Amino acid sequence: DLWQRHLMTGQILRQAVEVCGAEAWCWAIYILQKAWERGPPPSVELCDAVLGTLRLAWRSAVELFEEMPRQRIAWSIFSCTRCIHACAVGGERLEAKGALEPPTWRFALSILAEAQRLGLQEDAGLYNPVIHSLSQQWRKAQLLLERMAVQGPEPTEQTWRRTAQAHLEPWPQAMEFLRALKSETTEQNEALEAMLQKVKDGNLAVTFVKHCQAMSKDFRLSCSACTKAMVACSRASCWAEALQLFHRQRPDEDIGCVAAAIRACGYGLLWEEALMLIKDAQLQGLRLNLKARHALLGSLGEAAQWPLSLAFLEESQMCEPMLDAECFNTAMRACALAGAATGHEGRLPSQLVAQVVRLRYQASWTLRAAQIRRLFTPLRKSRRSLGARSSSQVQVLSAHVLRLSDGGTCTEARLSLQWTLPGGAQQVGMTLLKGLLTPKEVEGLLLHVPEHFDLDRADVEMVPKRWIMLERAGRPVPQRELLVEKMRPYIEGRLLPYLRAHLGCPSCVVCSSIMRRYSMDLGERYRDPPHTDGQAFATVVIALNSAGRDYEGGLYVVSDPWRPLTVSLAGGDAVIHRWDLQHGVEVTSGRRLSWILWLQDQAPCVTQVELHQRSFLQSAAEDGNVVAMQILGTGENGRSEEGQRWLRMAAEAGLSGAMAQLAKHLREQGQEAEALQWLGRPSCSMQLAGVMQELNPLWA
Repeated sequence: DLWQRHLMTGQILRQAVEVCGAEAWCWAIYILQKAWERGPPPSVELCDAVLGTLRLAWRSAVELFEEMPRQRIAWSIFSCTRCIHACAVGGERLEAKGALEPPTWRFALSILAEAQRLGLQEDAGLYNPVIHSLSQQWRKAQLLLERMAVQGPEPTEQTWRRTAQAHLEPWPQAMEFLRALKSETTEQNEALEAMLQKVKDGNLAVTFVKHCQAMSKDFRLSCSACTKAMVACSRASCWAEALQLFHRQRPDEDIGCVAAAIRACGYGLLWEEALMLIKDAQLQGLRLNLKARHALLGSLGEAAQWPLSLAFLEESQMCEPMLDAECFNTAMRACALAGAATGHEGRLPSQLVAQVVRLRYQASWTLRAAQIRRLFTPLRKSRRSLGARSSSQVQVLSAHVLRLSDGGTCTEARLSLQWTLPGGAQQVGMTLLKGLLTPKEVEGLLLHVPEHFDLDRADVEMVPKRWIMLERAGRPVPQRELLVEKMRPYIEGRLLPYLRAHLGCPSCVVCSSIMRRYSMDLGERYRDPPHTDGQAFATVVIALNSAGRDYEGGLYVVSDPWRPLTVSLAGGDAVIHRWDLQHGVEVTSGRRLSWILWLQDQAPCVTQVELHQRSFLQSAAEDGNVVAMQILGTGENGRSEEGQRWLRMAAEAGLSGAMAQLAKHLREQGQEAEALQWLGRPSCSMQLAGVMQELNPLWA
């Protein structure tokens, strides 16, 4: 369309090529060919961008590189570097497929010669991929390195690594290369680490390490090189050498080295030493990662020390990072080995059966809870606020497979958002139903959703909402009967029975059913600021498409106002929350569709003002719920003395929205000094921009 309207520019072409990336390099070439045919004439910048996408297609990169002079496009340093990099990656892939001598290094050297002939500014970034392509040409790599040392540019860490990998075979030349670097411990570590990363023969790795140690008494392996060396030793069944290396080098400050040493203890059945290593690491303040936990559980398992495995597993339950499946599998292996050791091979002894059953249940719960936690991510990078005192944390109270009343199943996770306010802690509950609707059911609903949504009033940022009102006050909206009929079985047969039991509200009814659309398209709403659903006792939000695939961002929940958390929902997932959960929507790309149900605690469905007169809000406020206090202190309720009392209590508890609302009321009553005091509190200073705008004369 841009070409037809003669609006295509070089910048648009470059952006289109960058979007293609390495996975869609064919499209990048197609765009370049179209530019040659229809204009604008491709520039060197566009060709460089295309070369950047061809790192997995080295032949196409060389062809484009050779075509550029014929099209009167001069090479740049980026043209040379990117084409050489494509040759290096291509050679590596050919080696992996069994090629004895890939031809890519010849192209890389010829391109380097052309860059030198043209007088292009050389740097290590140009030489490193050339050396990378010489992985089987150690003599040429050595000569190139020597030339860099004399004429420049200065070799980098990557240069030493690539040269060391080129020297790996034959190994006598590798020894000579290491001996040449004996005066430079840093360079020797980098070279040795590169060799150990690529070497497959554990005995050869042991030889490399011993050779380095013999060259200099002052030689000290880096933590990374020491870890790779110990892993290589253990792989060659030289666990004793690995432990000797660890005790000689003493790289205690790195948890990776400690994990490698513990794994070596497992090969030697030295479970007591493994325990001592882990205790020493904890005393030094090292944070145990999953590799260290796997290593210790593996060492205890190999020695059939199942009581210690279970004890360590219990201790790790409350630690970060969360345990994974391998931790539980290793502990169960310890139980199995213990059973085999007592002559019950093929079946566990009775005293271990209960432990294995408990472990499997615990693993199921722990891994499911970890999966749920991963759905919550920060909406954006948190900005440090002046004196922010609240903090949020998602706790998974339960996570299990739920059988629904119509025979379907989903995963139910009950969550608690913890919110620490100056006046005390608050907990807000929400429930996540993973897979409430199947993909086929979601697809069936979307077939009946019209493309054009209705416009609601512009109540936020002067941008109207896009929605489809399906039911109002429990009755279908005219012209929406067909879609309501398609959704009715899911409400009555699946959701309502569950919601009435889950919410402890046997008389709950669905009062409103709507579909919402958020998009970054022109004239569409892409966000909704934090709010509570004051018109509902409870809300159900069902995703009709998937975050990360159809859009970025989405629904977010708020307990700590400085760190809102996005909930990554797939199509068919549902979130259930009550009236006290602060939440919002922010879509950064794509289009988000959701189906929303608003429930009230009993029939008939009433207005928001009438709903706030019901007893559940009063009871919650009396129990200390600050959101209930704020609701009772705003709107129609806030005009009474009782409402003002509730609003002040919410503000004194530290609820920032209540502080700003109270300041607004005080200003209307002429108490500007007290209003300023409330607005000056750190928790309130950055909240409710709309209220701040109304108070502009006061700030002046």
